Amino acid sequence: MLAAVVNGRSSREWRCVATLVATLVAGCAPEPALVVDLRTDFRAGLEVDEARVDVFEGTDAETPGSTGRRPLGADEDLESGVRLAQLDALPAGTWTLVVTLALDGRPVAERRVLVSLSNASQVVTVVITRSCVGVVCPTDGDPAATTCIGGRCVDPRCTPETPERCPTPDCVGAADCALPPDSPPCATPVCLEGFCGATLDDARCATGAMCTSDGCVGAAPDAGPVDAGSDGGRADAGPPVALSGITAGGDYTCALRDDGEARCWGRNATGRLGTGATEDSLVPAAVVDLADGRELRAGFSQTCARSAGGAVRCWGFNGSGQVGDGTTTDRLAPVAVGGLSGVTTLAAGRNHTCAVVGGGEVWCWGRNAEGELGDGTTSDRLSPVRVSRLSNATQVTAGSGFSCARLDSGAVHCWGRNGDGQLGDGATLERRTPVPVSGLADAVALDAGGNHTCAVRSGGTVVCWGLNTNGQLGDGSTTTRLTPVAVMGLSDVVEVAAGQNHTCARTASGEVRCWGLNAQGQVGDGTRIERTSPVEVRGLDGASELTAGASHTCARVGTAEARCWGANDFGALGDGSATDRTEPVRVVGLP
Repeated sequence: MLAAVVNGRSSREWRCVATLVATLVAGCAPEPALVVDLRTDFRAGLEVDEARVDVFEGTDAETPGSTGRRPLGADEDLESGVRLAQLDALPAGTWTLVVTLALDGRPVAERRVLVSLSNASQVVTVVITRSCVGVVCPTDGDPAATTCIGGRCVDPRCTPETPERCPTPDCVGAADCALPPDSPPCATPVCLEGFCGATLDDARCATGAMCTSDGCVGAAPDAGPVDAGSDGGRADAGPPVALSGITAGGDYTCALRDDGEARCWGRNATGRLGTGATEDSLVPAAVVDLADGRELRAGFSQTCARSAGGAVRCWGFNGSGQVGDGTTTDRLAPVAVGGLSGVTTLAAGRNHTCAVVGGGEVWCWGRNAEGELGDGTTSDRLSPVRVSRLSNATQVTAGSGFSCARLDSGAVHCWGRNGDGQLGDGATLERRTPVPVSGLADAVALDAGGNHTCAVRSGGTVVCWGLNTNGQLGDGSTTTRLTPVAVMGLSDVVEVAAGQNHTCARTASGEVRCWGLNAQGQVGDGTRIERTSPVEVRGLDGASELTAGASHTCARVGTAEARCWGANDFGALGDGSATDRTEPVRVVGLP
């Protein structure tokens, strides 16, 4: 507590005003007058280790009515926000709050906020961004803009709780923000209550290194523990790692890095993100216990990774054995698939998983109610079984209750559910073993969607077959097709990606076109209009890989960036929000 009398007020009048920080969080009155929260892009423990709160009556910040300090621990997420103070029984009127962030007792950043208090309790969030360091307000513009957020001078009454006092927001999600020019290469953009900032991201550094304001640094050999307050014992860890793959699941997405680690984001029920927990993530989170991945495949709710040696590990929903560890126990982190080695490529479907092994055999496991495992039965398998009557496979893909494989000859064989003609054999009969797709002998790439399948032909055109109620076959109609039909207006295609009811294709030049259901923007043309033939995805150039989830789509752009669009209820787009996007947005925090 401070002195019993401050600025002439009695200890009764100020009975709880001075009880700040940790003491205040506990509170000394059941109904607080003012709660002060903090959101900032400064990193706790590394850039700031303490917050100071000064409270002044009126608009002249001269003699503080109370002062308190709150330590900021290295494990605190300042970007998401922390509670600084709970001020009880403040009289109604205008108050000035000054929040100062410090490191080792030295001020790093400061923000002043004017608060008009009534007799009701209220919360004020103080937003502090690194882009305001060195900015002096007011500028030659608005003389009332005396404080800074997001590098802009604004009215001191501007808070998330009083948006009418703020300028037009910079952002809805981090994808709307660009890094300030002086940001280190390992920083990533962040959107804080509508204002752009930049946060230091260790994920953009090599394993074991840390992102600092000077870039990626890592512990030198035998240097012992690293002192976050100095640069002793650190060495340059080199450039950030690169992205090597991206894969979209039902309502989540994962990316593979060239160092063998993986990041996933979106819905995490049953552990499909592989983080060891089940909390959803709006931004990429590290997959635990995975350091040697060479291929990554996301199904509807299970994910699998192939190592350089051909071993497979899976995680997520396992109700039908699709994780392949011999159980039906959901796995929150990667576990080894038993009885499988020498794998060259993978596929994950709705509730089953498949792999091609050396020599061209295909093995599958998980749900088998409609023959999707291809072993001639309808018995679920908790570990891999060989697909019957199939050899010389070079690629396998898995949809909802069915599977297809591309052979080295260019022929395609499919098996499993066929009620909508998704097997492409001209019938609607369920097949428990592979049957050839009619009239297709030159496929070079293949992908299965919810109930349809598409293939790239050797000349760069695309054919699709199966369910077409939303135009997902791209032939200009909504007529379901039992055999392959040409997608309209495509040429020079090198990759196709099929979602639940939409499809996309990537050309050799990196252009992406999509078609089909577009209710959540998954076609990426800036609208929600269903498309029965391909349209260009807006604002996307230089795509190097393409993937489609249930109702969202993502593309890897070069080796340093990923962009996603469509459904974002659980954060599958990775832009830090849960807002659907009808055009591509940048995934934050990669690689």
